[in-house]
Amino acid sequence: MVQQILVGLSLYYLTELGKEFGDNATIDPLNVALFLFLLIIVYVPGYASSFLIELGRCESFARYSELFLFKLKNHVSLAYSQDDRSDKEIWLVSEAEKIISEILYFKFTLFSSLLNALIPILVIGLSIDQRFIISYCLCAVIATCLMRIPKRLLENAHNEKIAGLAALKSHLSLAWLNYTLSNKINVDTWKRHYLGLQQNWFTRTLRCEAMQILTTYTIVLLSLIPILVLIYLILSSDVSTAIQAGLIVTLPRQMQIIQTIQNIISYLNELPSIRAKGSLLANSIPAESNTNLMDRLSLDHICIDGQPVKAIEKIHDIIRSGSGRFSITGPNGTGKTSLLLMIKEQYSDSYYLPSSSDQLMFETRFTGSTGQNQGGVLREVLKSRVPVLLLDEWNANLDEKMKEIIDQEITILANEIVIFEVSHR
Repeated sequence: MVQQILVGLSLYYLTELGKEFGDNATIDPLNVALFLFLLIIVYVPGYASSFLIELGRCESFARYSELFLFKLKNHVSLAYSQDDRSDKEIWLVSEAEKIISEILYFKFTLFSSLLNALIPILVIGLSIDQRFIISYCLCAVIATCLMRIPKRLLENAHNEKIAGLAALKSHLSLAWLNYTLSNKINVDTWKRHYLGLQQNWFTRTLRCEAMQILTTYTIVLLSLIPILVLIYLILSSDVSTAIQAGLIVTLPRQMQIIQTIQNIISYLNELPSIRAKGSLLANSIPAESNTNLMDRLSLDHICIDGQPVKAIEKIHDIIRSGSGRFSITGPNGTGKTSLLLMIKEQYSDSYYLPSSSDQLMFETRFTGSTGQNQGGVLREVLKSRVPVLLLDEWNANLDEKMKEIIDQEITILANEIVIFEVSHR
């Protein structure tokens, strides 16, 4: 805003110089000095704006991350599916920052363009002829009315373009396995579908861009009719030489205003796309899962120390006992891991260690082999002395010697706390 005010002041002094020269062929040195001074400092606020935009981008992403993690901690069930998790994670680590930046820059550019048009219009109108303000208001009314005509078509075109890109990206995610296996039938099928999706995205993108360009150009031409008519009337009427000179020196700026109006219309045509991306960003925040872990359990087929569980109350009785080591067994698909997750949900102070702990954060950084790392992780967990410890196939990647060592440590710890384990046999 400060920068656009400085631009408006420089235009004011330029107009005054033109009027003075047209009136008596003299120029006030003070106006020249002020005009040159404004030209020197006019870009300083722009640098400050760039810094503030980056600051806003960082703060916006930080707020998004905090909201994402809050929802993740307080509203997302452990029963969240792997597909849902993957869909949400990509936003946190990649897509969200891009869209936040795009929305922020869009708002800044649109606001700057509006000021870049509005302030010079006011200066020219107040300095030369107030009918300029009325004419530009008519331009805005005409442009607004005309933009409503293709609004639905542009929104549909933007949505189709986004959907086409999403389908292409989804298909690209399958490339790795299909190509690395080098099975001809898989590669050929993948490539055929890819070329079709790529062509579909190209067509939708170019169609959307063509519609936007045609709409913008048509609206600009029609909406500028009042301005062109007013300039003609002023130049052809019996006005003072000072007014004519002031109008002539501002004609380059009027051309810039026309260009800015065109840019504003282009930005407004992009608004459906920005809104669509904003909706995607809002929907990327994890929602509360309706999945119940109990639905995944077949308690009649799950055993604890060889005895069928049958009822969940048996788990509560074991935990109330305060100590002991209990082995959970059962056929594949009966919900052994889901049972551990359900215990974790109901007893928040328990500790669940998945079979793969590569992404869990610990104070110690483990850099050895898979088995050595798993052994180190187990030892660190065993030191925590939580009341309930849930181990999911803790011995899957350990050699026999390490299994024996860790097994002894678990048995000793089970004298103090309750330990449930799903073992890899």
